[in-house]
Amino acid sequence: MEALLREILHEVKATRTAVESLEQRVGALEGQVANLNERTGALEVLAANLNERTGALEAQMAQLNERTSALEQQFTQLNERTSNLEHQVAQL
Repeated sequence: MEALLREILHEVKATRTAVESLEQRVGALEGQVANLNERTGALEVLAANLNERTGALEAQMAQLNERTSALEQQFTQLNERTSNLEHQVAQL
């Protein structure tokens, strides 16, 4: 009977040790999860900032494209006017 009680006590101690080990592992994993959540949040903020900056740059690009197109049209008109004037001068 005493041997049976010792065996049960030994199994209880082994189970307690296993449970404590699992608790430590769970605690470590919870810490890692918290760290990953923090890093993920920081990356989400960075991504949002980059999206804003990208949007602003795209708007600037669109404005510059419009201005460039307008200048190209003006250049074409001036070339045509110059050609017409050169033609008129040549006829004089």
